[in-house]
Amino acid sequence: MSPRRAPEPEPEALRQARAAGLNESCARLSVALRGLHTTDPSTLEQPETDFMRCYAAARSRAADFAQHLSAFGQATNHPASARPGGVKKLDRIVEKYSVDLRLPLDMLAGKVVVDSLWDLYDVASKLPESFRVVGYRDRVVRPQNSGYRDLQFTVEMGGHYAELKVMHRFIDELDEHEHRLYEIRRGLEAKRESRLFAPETHAAIPLLSTPVLSPIEQLTLDRLKATSADLFNGAWRLVLAAEQDPARSPT
Repeated sequence: MSPRRAPEPEPEALRQARAAGLNESCARLSVALRGLHTTDPSTLEQPETDFMRCYAAARSRAADFAQHLSAFGQATNHPASARPGGVKKLDRIVEKYSVDLRLPLDMLAGKVVVDSLWDLYDVASKLPESFRVVGYRDRVVRPQNSGYRDLQFTVEMGGHYAELKVMHRFIDELDEHEHRLYEIRRGLEAKRESRLFAPETHAAIPLLSTPVLSPIEQLTLDRLKATSADLFNGAWRLVLAAEQDPARSPT
């Protein structure tokens, strides 16, 4: 009798998906998507590197992007919408560019909102039928530090890159409220960056051994981060609890 072969080890991506709380069907879809889309958005740059030409390209493609997104939502029977106003506000683009020195991939952005984790991954698997996907990140299995979770795509629209997120409605609803906290947090972080790189800061603070933010500013920033994480992690627990309803499970 030939010796029994040892079972092959499961992929690490599958273990990660299960650890995140996904059921077996969603976990395997998650692994398949990560295998299909291997380029992380963080490694991408806008094809047009000139700031104003890139911004003009975003504005010129906003209507087409919104139409494509609306048609995709109708085809999948899920709410889909582009960012209100079409293009990210110019002052926010400048702010992000000044920190990263890279043109944002979300000058154009949109979202598809779903009611279950199965729909989340099922809709994501259909996205390449309507958009040319150039980047993907599973932020459900690997959430943001804040606890925020979605499936983040970078898609190409006429030579310009746009961000398209597929997200659960609980996360979407919370995001609308948490964004107010994010705005305050972003303001404090921007203040820290501006002080950190100001010439007078380096002259006054040898080796930056003294905190750049005041004690109250730092306390506020720390508590806002903790509150956001608590909110998003709480929303995720609600998502997982809703998945326990047998009527929501895929056949």
